[in-house]
Amino acid sequence: MRDLPDISLFAAAGENNSAYPICAFPNECTQVNGGTALLLAGGTSASSPAMAGIMALVNQKFGAQGQANFVLYPLAAQHPTVFHDVTVDSNNVPCQQNSPSCTLSTLKDNTLGFFTLGQFYAAAGYDQATGLGSIDANLLVKYWNSLTFTSTNTTLNLSQTSFSHGTPINVTVTVSGSGGTPSGNIALVTTASPSMNKGLSELTLQSGTASATVNNFPGGQYQVTARYAGDTVFAPSLSSPVTVDVSPENSTVSMSGNSFDPTSNTFLPVSNGASYTYGTFIAIDAQPQGVSAPQGALDGIPTGTATFTDAASAGTVFEQQKTPL
Repeated sequence: MRDLPDISLFAAAGENNSAYPICAFPNECTQVNGGTALLLAGGTSASSPAMAGIMALVNQKFGAQGQANFVLYPLAAQHPTVFHDVTVDSNNVPCQQNSPSCTLSTLKDNTLGFFTLGQFYAAAGYDQATGLGSIDANLLVKYWNSLTFTSTNTTLNLSQTSFSHGTPINVTVTVSGSGGTPSGNIALVTTASPSMNKGLSELTLQSGTASATVNNFPGGQYQVTARYAGDTVFAPSLSSPVTVDVSPENSTVSMSGNSFDPTSNTFLPVSNGASYTYGTFIAIDAQPQGVSAPQGALDGIPTGTATFTDAASAGTVFEQQKTPL
């Protein structure tokens, strides 16, 4: 899930005498003592449908848009008048006194004198209390389809293209564009199989360049590309593919197991050299691991066949083939 706020809409539900007055049905708004009794609504019951209505105007004019936040942030950079920045107050979360990170608020906001987590304050620009701010719906629709981005060029360089699995490889990605320095993230993507091997790593640009040492290239021969996601000024771009050939590394195999104890009706770990009654149910697990893997960590997903043998008779007990093993 995403815990980052993108934008803010009015959502008071009666606090400070503020709310959405609604007369949806004939009997909801009645005359009482010379005044009008209204149904008051707020919170996400009001703000979420309001945002849905605003996006419906965008979709009506430009067609289906998908994730709106991909446009909201460049829009804030190129057309800041679309948003009204919120710089006062907070979105603090109340908490129970003496609970972790709970302190007494001394700020002159709506938490003064209350115990809060004290982490979400409005400030100039983007903040985690109000995001980009509230929206001018008319300008949002007006400027939605007017974004322009500067084209970019992404290049990928690897210190080696033929190496053993688990070898640390220096990866350098450079993104250039006219009139400034691109910022944002780089995704390293492969054409390796299975699909879980396609996402290799994510890098963050620093002054237009991202560098890292990567040791989780999957085995096999395939292509690697660097995909720049773009930012509020510069457009996404894709590097030329680099072909790599990753040969198998040496491996070790560890074994573990459990035996069923009918007395306690539980499974107990199998220990080396232990004796068991004939017919005892024993489950054995073999875990191959690359020699370059950190202690206790898996280094890729082994495939193939594990053969379990009886050392006393040198005979094969059984073979098990599984992917992953």
